[in-house]
Amino acid sequence: MKIRLSENFRAVFYAPFYATQALGLYAHEGVEVEFIDSAVPGDAVAALLDGTIDLTWGGPMRVMKAHDQRPDSPLICFCEVVARDPFFLVGRTDQAGFRLADLARLRFATVSEVPTPWTCLQHDLREQGIDPTRLERAADRPMADNFSALREGRLDVAQVFEPFASMALRDGAGRILYAASGRGPTVYTSFIATRAVIARNRAAYQAMLRAVRQVQGWLATHGADELAAITAPYYPDIEHDLLVSSLRRYHDAGIWARDPEMSRPGFSRLAESFVSGGLLSRMPSYEDCVDQIDGKTYSLADIRGPKGTIVTFICNHCPYVKASIGRLVEEAEALRAIGIGTIAVMSNDTADYPEDSFDNMKAFAKKHGFGFPYVIDETQEVARTYGAQCTPDFFGFNAKDELQYRGRLDASRTTPVAGARRELYEAMKQVADTGRGPDEQTPSMGCSIKWKG
Repeated sequence: MKIRLSENFRAVFYAPFYATQALGLYAHEGVEVEFIDSAVPGDAVAALLDGTIDLTWGGPMRVMKAHDQRPDSPLICFCEVVARDPFFLVGRTDQAGFRLADLARLRFATVSEVPTPWTCLQHDLREQGIDPTRLERAADRPMADNFSALREGRLDVAQVFEPFASMALRDGAGRILYAASGRGPTVYTSFIATRAVIARNRAAYQAMLRAVRQVQGWLATHGADELAAITAPYYPDIEHDLLVSSLRRYHDAGIWARDPEMSRPGFSRLAESFVSGGLLSRMPSYEDCVDQIDGKTYSLADIRGPKGTIVTFICNHCPYVKASIGRLVEEAEALRAIGIGTIAVMSNDTADYPEDSFDNMKAFAKKHGFGFPYVIDETQEVARTYGAQCTPDFFGFNAKDELQYRGRLDASRTTPVAGARRELYEAMKQVADTGRGPDEQTPSMGCSIKWKG
């Protein structure tokens, strides 16, 4: 499948995107990616909405702002790539004694090309008790002009990204006074698409996510020299030694995500910055802005608790599941507290039962506040391997992955039974305490698994 992917703009901190392409990882996953230039940072969002492109990368703040202005915005983000703020304050002042409060007495310029660098910095200032509105700063010049002013002594401090920071060190034009990566996890760059296009191209996007996961593993075992070697064609205007230095600084700062799953703390940290800066009227919802079901393949090891695991087969449309799902979510949380992990699996034929579709699974999980993974068993091999018969159906394992429980949630069926004994919880607490399930177990009852013809 071919995907039209628009670049945000060509920046060194986007190197993982180019490395994924250079290493042939998209192609290896069966996706042909066509890079399309974006004339202006953020301009690709309009192209997403009119269907000119399929996908872009950029700051999740664009999705947050879209949902702030219009709660039913179709924009969605997924696949975290840049996990920390890649900007620096570079200046001619004393490095050792510099504090952010010193900006009040210095000639200072911030990035004008995109809003996020200053928005994050102003939040850092507020957290240190500094009112950013009282700072005199040049906010309307591009980074290249600010760097020239710094080199010529017309500025004391400039906010820049690489390679400008490395250029300043090399040329003796300034020192790195502050690295914004030190503010902690801040989801800075991800893929952005519309919900409709994700639904249409989900298989391709999941393949691209797998490719990104592979390059993240590659980055963990390869150095800046090797990264520069494969991405140099994307940076023809940056000298090789300067590119290596820039990539090494970013690598050492840990700005690139180690896993494509969007960090909730990083999402919140970015959102807090935009709320404090007045660019968002309220904190955005992670669930509204992020595609939560990311195509990750789960194994028992991924969700195993230290005392055991529950694998439950459910679906969206079954009246037995609908009647019990609130109690299941509560019991899963209670079991997590005693060391039992939970995963829910949907194995039905979605062609005959569209209410159980992948996108409807996401809505179902959001509606009921799932605190555990809800995954699709597209081939139905998982259900056949376990011997699942109905929804809901429960398989309780001890810490050694030995099956100990094949009972039910409780005595309720399509209507709750008042005061029903918590059979699942009691059984799995016994498993957590002793490693063995109860001798007496009542099988679950529900709708049959909808097998493919």
